[in-house]
Amino acid sequence: MQRLLLIILVSFFFITSCHKSTPKGILPEQQMVELMTEVHTIDGYLNTLPIDSSRRVIDGLYGQVFAKYNLDSISFQQNVSYYLGNAVKAKGIYAEITKNLRDYENVYRKEDSLRNVVLSDSIRRVNYFEKQKEEAHKLIFEYPKDTVAYNHLEAFASVMERLGIRVDNPKPSVAIPSVSPEVQPLMEENNSEPIALDSVSPRPIRQLRPERIVQ
Repeated sequence: MQRLLLIILVSFFFITSCHKSTPKGILPEQQMVELMTEVHTIDGYLNTLPIDSSRRVIDGLYGQVFAKYNLDSISFQQNVSYYLGNAVKAKGIYAEITKNLRDYENVYRKEDSLRNVVLSDSIRRVNYFEKQKEEAHKLIFEYPKDTVAYNHLEAFASVMERLGIRVDNPKPSVAIPSVSPEVQPLMEENNSEPIALDSVSPRPIRQLRPERIVQ
C-alpha cells in the first residue's frame, strides 16, 4: 500500500513538472528561433567591421531587434537563460537556427555569384570597347606611311577587318549619272564637230564718250 502511494505521488509530481506553464515574458519557441537567428546574423556582420565602427552601430542594431520582439536587454537575457536551462529545448532551437543561417548563406552566395557574373561581363565589355578605341586611334593617327597609291576601298576593308567587322567585296556607292535619250544626239553632234577658235570673234565694246556740258 505504501509502495503504491509512493508511485502515485512520484507520477503526480512528474506530470506536474512536465505540464509546467511557461513563465511570463518568455517567447514561444518559434519566435525564439527567429530572434536568435537575427541576433547571430548581426553578430556575423559586426565581426566584419573594425572595432570602432562596430561600437557605433551595435546598440542601434540590437535595439531594432529587441523592439521587434518587445524585449530589452534584461528580458532578452531571461529568455536565453530559460531555453538554455532546458537541454532538449536548447538543442532543438539551435538546430533550427543553424538551418536558417545556412539557408541565408546559400541565398547570399547565389545572389553574389549573379552579381559577379554581371560585373565580369561588364568588365569584358569595357575592355572590348577600350581595345576598339585604341585600334581606331592607331588607324587614324599612327597609320604608317606607304609609297603605294592610296586605295580607299582597300583601306576601308582593312579598317573594318581590324575592328572585327567582315566586309565582302566593298564597292563604291556613288552612282554614275545617266544621260537622257533627248540629250544624247546633241552631245554626239557637239563632240563630232569641235569649235574652231578662229570662228569666234569677240564682240566689240562701245566706247563711251563724255557728253559736252552746255554752259
